Amino acid sequence: MALSSDEAARQAKLLVDGKSVLLMANHGVLVVGATVAAAFDELYYFERAAEMLLTCYSTGKPLRFMPHATAELTKRQWLEYGNFPAII
Repeated sequence: MALSSDEAARQAKLLVDGKSVLLMANHGVLVVGATVAAAFDELYYFERAAEMLLTCYSTGKPLRFMPHATAELTKRQWLEYGNFPAII
């Protein structure tokens, strides 16, 4: 458990460069946001993505990934569509 300020500072240093989700091995997930609603939104979509990944793994087939350029274009369009903060 993070009972000391040293541990809190260590975890905070891991959430740099706009990162908002921290997976802690065997301890769950830590999500931060400007508001509780923003943090909940991040957690919701993170959980949905994790669920989808596990579903894909359960097929036993090798995963196919979209080209990096396509992922970057989709990210840019998503951020421009809703004027969302760049957190990813």
